[in-house]
Formats: sequence, structure tokens, C-alpha cells
Amino acid sequence: MNPAWDLTYLTGKLTFGLNRAKSCAGKAGGKGVNVSRAIRAAGGGCGTLAVLAGETGQTIAGALAAEGMSPVIFSTDGETRTNISAIGEDGTSLEINGPGASVTGSCRHAMESWLSAHLKAGDLLCLCGSLPPMSDTRAGNYYTRLCSLAGKNGAAVVLDCSGAALTDALRGEYPPVLIKPNAGEMAELYRSATGAEGLQWKKEDGTPDTEILRQMASAAADLTKTAVLCTLGSLGAVWISDTETVYVPAVQVEAAKAEKGAGDTYLGTFLWQIYGSGADMKTAMAKAAEAAARLVAGDAK
Repeated sequence: MNPAWDLTYLTGKLTFGLNRAKSCAGKAGGKGVNVSRAIRAAGGGCGTLAVLAGETGQTIAGALAAEGMSPVIFSTDGETRTNISAIGEDGTSLEINGPGASVTGSCRHAMESWLSAHLKAGDLLCLCGSLPPMSDTRAGNYYTRLCSLAGKNGAAVVLDCSGAALTDALRGEYPPVLIKPNAGEMAELYRSATGAEGLQWKKEDGTPDTEILRQMASAAADLTKTAVLCTLGSLGAVWISDTETVYVPAVQVEAAKAEKGAGDTYLGTFLWQIYGSGADMKTAMAKAAEAAARLVAGDAK
């Protein structure tokens, strides 16, 4: 819904004020694009849908076609956003994300019509990233609407977003089968569900307390309907469902060369391993951790 042209600058010491870049690279991004890219890199296949606008949208469409994605494009007014990352030589970073182009009613109608015509039982629809501005106030929570559309067609939804878009979808008639919050988003979910601050989920030795994370997930989501894959950055990730809790640590990286897309790469790789390759949970999470580490280290294809 809200793709971007991602610019990444590598600098010396990153400071407040003027920084001179040693290099700059741009690529098509946004969570949905990154998940699609990861699925393909893992050997799988998927369709990629993107709302694009203006010259930046054309640049993204061309870049995705060059990667072999051939996205289904829904056009809207304005200009698709540009996101900027600056990464210092010591690994410190700064991110600035644009707001995105406003999505018109005709664009939404075209996308919903396409989904209604193509989604079928057994399909998996991944709704990823922030919602851009809507051109009117009738849209409501658009991800909840798309979850309902998918559910009525017999398709399952994986939802990777935050804030009201996530909490409302979890309470809808057709909740997602899987959500992928990071640690901060998990705490936000817990606060929204309970009114209390997030629990201390790190043990004294710095490792994750999976039982505490499970308590937070249980308070935020009905685990009989929605599983939780919580990514914990350099500490790894934990899978929480109504039947099991699985923790797999991260693959450590000496120096970060890419800031954006690690969690998305984790999710895309994980989804293909579970749904496409039939891997067991620990294997899927381990391969996802490896793929995310390659991206952060600058070794991803």
C-alpha cells in the first residue's frame, strides 16, 4: 500500500548536522516489496501488488520489473515516497520515512476488484507496512477491510503493520492468521490490550524471556486465531501460537551495511520455508535469520 524508493547512505561517523556520504545506493522498497524479494530469493514465487504514483512510482515499477517481479500496479495521485537511511561506520543509523501518496477511491476500488477476482481458498495474502493517507474519510481501517475481503474468499492473511491498523484488524471478523511485530510493536500491542506498560522481556543476562513474550502476545491476540512471530533484532525471534513457543537466536553480523528490510527479509524467507517448502519451525526460523543477516551485512543478492 505504501512502497518507497529507498536511499541508503554510508557515512563515516554519523553526527547531528552535516554528514558526507562515502556511498549511496537506491532500490525499490517498502515492506511488501521487501517480503516479495525475500520469497523469491528463498526460491519461492509470489505476486506483488503495489500502489504507485508519479515519477518515483515509475522508477520503482521499472526497478521491480528489472528484478523479475512484474508487479500488479494500482495508480494513484501524487508522488510515491522516498525513504532515506544513513548508516555510520560504527553501525549507528538514522532513518527518515516519507508519508506516501494519498490513495484515491478509484485506486482502492481497482485493487479490491482485482483481489476479489483472484484470491481463492488456500491463498496467502501478505498485507505489509504503514497505510498511506486516504483521499476521503470513508475508508476506515483499510487493512481490516482487506482482511474481510480475503476471508470471504477463503484466503488467509499475514499482517505486518503497527498501531491502530494492527489492533483493529486483530479485533475484526476475519483476523490475520499471523502477525509479525518487532519488540517495540509487541509492547505497543500489550499496552493497547491491557492499558499497562510492556513487560520486561529481557532476562538479566540479556537473553529473551520467552514466557514473558508469550504473556504479552496472549494479551494482545487470540492465539487460537492468530500466531505471533516477534522479531527481536540482534537477539533473534520468537514464534508464539496456541500450541507452541519457539525461540531461535539471530545470526550475528560484524558491521551493518544495510538498515532497511531485515525484518521483512526474515518474514518473507520464513513464509516460504513454512508454506512453500514445508520446513519445520526451527529450520524456517534459522533460514530466515541467515537471510536477514546477509541483508544487514550487505551480502544479500
